[in-house]
Parts: sequence; C-alpha cells; structure tokens
Amino acid sequence: MAQVTVNAKAAEIVLFGEITTETAKEVDAGLKALPSTAATTIRLNSPGGDVFAGAAIHSMLSRRSNVTVLVDGLAASAASFLAMAAARIVMAPAAMLMIHDPVALSQGGAGQMANMARLLESVRDQMARAYANRSGQSIETIIEMMALETWMTSEEAVNFGFADSVEGKASIAALKAAAHFNLRRYLHPPERTIADLAAAYWGSRGKPASVPLPEAEAELSVVIR
Repeated sequence: MAQVTVNAKAAEIVLFGEITTETAKEVDAGLKALPSTAATTIRLNSPGGDVFAGAAIHSMLSRRSNVTVLVDGLAASAASFLAMAAARIVMAPAAMLMIHDPVALSQGGAGQMANMARLLESVRDQMARAYANRSGQSIETIIEMMALETWMTSEEAVNFGFADSVEGKASIAALKAAAHFNLRRYLHPPERTIADLAAAYWGSRGKPASVPLPEAEAELSVVIR
C-alpha cells in the first residue's frame, strides 16, 4: 500500500507506493485537512494499483482548482490516471509516466468472461478520455498508446501533452523507491531505466550501483489495474 503523508503547512500530500482503496481514503482525509482553495501539491511516485482507487483520487483532485501533481519518480497505470486531474503536472528529471490498458484476473464461464471484457473496455474508455482531455491527443491515438503500454520519459510526457514541464531535481527518496518497484507485472517494464535510477541513488552515496529488482510475486486478484 502507498505511504500517504500530509504536510498541512505546505499544503502538500506525498503519495509513494501502490494505490489501493486505503490509499484513496488517506488522500481523501488529507485533502479534507487542507483548505479547499489552497494551492495543493501532490508528490507522486507510484507503480499504479487499483484503477478504481485511482479513479476515486482523480475525482477528488478534480474538485479542486489549484492542484499540482509533481511526479518525483514514476506515475504508472492508475497513478498516471489520477494525475490527469491536476491543473498542472510537473515531471522531475529522470521521472517516467506510463499509460496502458487496464487488466484483471478473472474466473468463470463465458458469460462472466464477456462481462469482464465489457467492464475492462468501459474502464479503458474512461481512462482514455482523461488522457485525451489532458494531452490534446485524439481518443484513437490514446487507445493505441494504451494498447501498446507506452512508457514516457519526463521530456516525452511533456512533448505528448501528458505533463506541463520538467522541473527541479530527482528526489533521492523517489529514486530509492522506484528502484524497488516490482514492474514485472507489466508487458514492457523499463528495467534499464529503473536500474539507472537505482545507480543514480546508490552512486551518490558511494554504494554499489547495481540494485536488483525484486522477484515477481505470484498473486491471484480480481482487482482491475
């Protein structure tokens, strides 16, 4: 589960890690602790998670007019979806953003499988509209990018319209966390890039530059990601 911390003085919420229903509850509580008109920063570093939890956070941010999402390391899957609700999206150098089709593990007969397929298409279309509205890309282009599982560097995210600018410097905490995200559940995880992030972190501390990714975990879930 993501770690969510709130700095009321700075009107800042830090969201690092996997997005779950509990994450959405914590973000909701954090936003309620801040004035509704306050300029709010969401510091984001997440490999994704439950798409419905991401949608809930997207809705929460949509209700505020002055939200900046700062992608400190990674905004993948549900994390990139929720970021689209911000008035401004800033990518840190070396950060990445990923969009893809939602996926789920399911079990049942032909009818249940057909229902799941329709649900996945509905969720995909909802996400595609959010990406298209933010980027200015056509729905058709977005759907194609999602089908390909598109990973973007910070500069590419800005060029494609998914973010507004590249600013600041890479967060040490974000680099450390991103080096350990388990991205093997995705089709085309950028392991070289994640290894580079890890090297940047450890190299700045005189430690070994090679930080292995954790082994993929066997799991059975009906959560749509």
